[in-house]
Amino acid sequence: DYGFSVGGPIRKNGTFFFFNMEHSKSISPDDLILTVPTLLQRNGDFSETRNSSGQLITVYDPLTTRASGSAYVRDPFPGNVIPANRIDAISQQLLKYYPLPTNDGVTNNFVQSRSRTSSSLPIVIRVDHNWGRQRLFGAFRQTGSEATSVAVNEAFPDPGTNGERGTIANSRM
Repeated sequence: DYGFSVGGPIRKNGTFFFFNMEHSKSISPDDLILTVPTLLQRNGDFSETRNSSGQLITVYDPLTTRASGSAYVRDPFPGNVIPANRIDAISQQLLKYYPLPTNDGVTNNFVQSRSRTSSSLPIVIRVDHNWGRQRLFGAFRQTGSEATSVAVNEAFPDPGTNGERGTIANSRM
């Protein structure tokens, strides 16, 4: 952090000025935590995919849908595994854009170390003028701030949630 202030008369006993500028910069952790498909899930194996209660999440075969009374029923995939020939080619291509998990588990299984840099540069300018008992002043204040998040090993080029880039705030009053 650094800054300076300067002020003084422009005209003796009549007009005065004041200028202040400060700059601050900080760096803090901003880890990216995501849920990505596990290695088993990437191959259609959902045999270890469980909900928060520990119950297996059953994956049903849409090709076995049939009417049963007033409802429709489906059969689960055997072993909760989707056969490789049933996985859509577009889905397989999309998986290339997801990073591999960095830890075990089904949720929050990808962690990427990142840091957030924040800086601000507020500026204040003020001018005062005196005409005997009459006084007039004008002031200008600009508050600019910027925050960027930088990944150590970028998984997604521009994540839309926790990976803002560029100016977050830049305002003038």
